[in-house]
Amino acid sequence: MKIERVTVRHVRAGLRTTLRTATLERMESDSIVVEVTTEDGVSGFGEGVPREYVTGETPRTCFETLRPAGEGLLGARCGSFAEAAELAGELGFGPDPLRPQCAARSGLELALLDAAGRVFDVPLARLIEFLPDLVSIAHARDEVRYGVVMSMGSSGLSAVGRRLYGFRDVKLKVGPEVEREAEFVARMRRWLGRGMDVRVDANGSWPCADVPKIMRRLEKSGVSWVEQPVSPAEAMSLAEIRHKCPIPVMLDESLVSERDAQLAIDGKLCDAFNLRISKNGGMIPLLRLARLAIDNRMGIQLGCHPGETSILSAAGRAVACSVRDLLYLEGSYDRHLLRRRLTEEDITFGRGGRARRLRGPGLGVTVRRAELETDTVERLEIGWRVRRERRGGRTDADAFDAGRCGARLAALGGPDASGRSCRGARHPESFRMVYGVVRATCVGGV
Repeated sequence: MKIERVTVRHVRAGLRTTLRTATLERMESDSIVVEVTTEDGVSGFGEGVPREYVTGETPRTCFETLRPAGEGLLGARCGSFAEAAELAGELGFGPDPLRPQCAARSGLELALLDAAGRVFDVPLARLIEFLPDLVSIAHARDEVRYGVVMSMGSSGLSAVGRRLYGFRDVKLKVGPEVEREAEFVARMRRWLGRGMDVRVDANGSWPCADVPKIMRRLEKSGVSWVEQPVSPAEAMSLAEIRHKCPIPVMLDESLVSERDAQLAIDGKLCDAFNLRISKNGGMIPLLRLARLAIDNRMGIQLGCHPGETSILSAAGRAVACSVRDLLYLEGSYDRHLLRRRLTEEDITFGRGGRARRLRGPGLGVTVRRAELETDTVERLEIGWRVRRERRGGRTDADAFDAGRCGARLAALGGPDASGRSCRGARHPESFRMVYGVVRATCVGGV
């Protein structure tokens, strides 16, 4: 398998309903969809969901990150799926190694793995089998059950609907107003019934000093977990108050990198991690965090980004069907939330949140190109030439000299400006095409 082209798309998906949390509300969702194409015309797709308030990323910063990263992959060869998994595991980029560009990395990693899975006929639910240091957390299953998330202000009627649909667990989004939110949770508990596992997500909206008091109010409603009670800036303060908290704590926005996870473990800040593929930088970084959690007897929730498309949902399904000891699963809302489906296969969960393992190679889904292009706001094509297109923009052009391209490739593990391999790249000769002048055609500017 030889990589011939990388295409990056900024996709804006319309939502069927308004998503409300303690910090924002939205009616559409922005994603970065990456396509990796081999010399034989096989394409793999990946997705990242840039959220500035989580990883500091925006669609623009993802484009800036993926341009040199895509150049660095051109011409790379993999003789087996194991080699492709090794290459995907070595991807690392971003201005701050302690806070990598996770959504960008997720899109590129998943596209590379999806393409390799299609070439070598390997479903991504088997990825963990090709990662020797992670096989200890493997557990294959054919069916999983997702929970459901309810936005702030949801009605009793919608709660009854979730109950009748057969869900076993519900996450309620709550805000900073103690009395109002306590009453909301109590009301939802009455409608959902005592048999429903109910947890809440404050999205970092509670003052740290008030957390124990709020939890005592919620304890009366039988809340099982509290997710991200304080902002990431206050997360270290949880160590001082956790002994006063009657409900276990799960971290989400505070837990992006492996360094974040180790700080949470060492500081005894929480009882569980909410891991999300895009937030944590792709499947392989997420699996490493899952192993860290399991080794330290921490719980794991496999979360999702509201508004993610079925491309990222398929990756979540692969993880859900291959990792042991998952407390909760979130995702695969596609038909219920998105106005347009980007894949031929409808992988939305069924009654009770039940969903089957995807059997096809790679991600196991087929992308609808017409729908993808309809939702595309901007596109960057990286091949022997680099082309960027944006709706309604003017045309500009610039050029990248060999020295700048060489420096970028060296940082990514390719050859340096002299053509020597850096960081053990297997086929340095495959990168030499970059060392001419690369012409970039930019529509709408950079």
